[in-house]
Amino acid sequence: MERLRRVVAMAERIAHEAPRRLQPLYQHSVGQARGHLDVISRFGRFPHRNPVLGRASTPEEVEYLDKGDFVHMRRPPPPGRLAEGKAEASGGEAKPQDGKIVGG
Repeated sequence: MERLRRVVAMAERIAHEAPRRLQPLYQHSVGQARGHLDVISRFGRFPHRNPVLGRASTPEEVEYLDKGDFVHMRRPPPPGRLAEGKAEASGGEAKPQDGKIVGG
């Protein structure tokens, strides 16, 4: 558990230092780290691995599995959100240039 807590702390520090345009991506990474810590804190293991490892799931794990919101399946923000952040970071408006949006 201590290792996972350190991962969360490192992810938070790196996200804080990341360029503004990349913040959505880094905040997603922080969420991933926190999500893994939450699952391990709650169950002591990753319940989605139970079938592969031949383990029986507890009723609480079955409820979690039925929801299907697995941390490792969460998608990062789409690239468009990163481009929007670039315009904000430059302090200008996003402008079309050769069919692409670039910061002003």
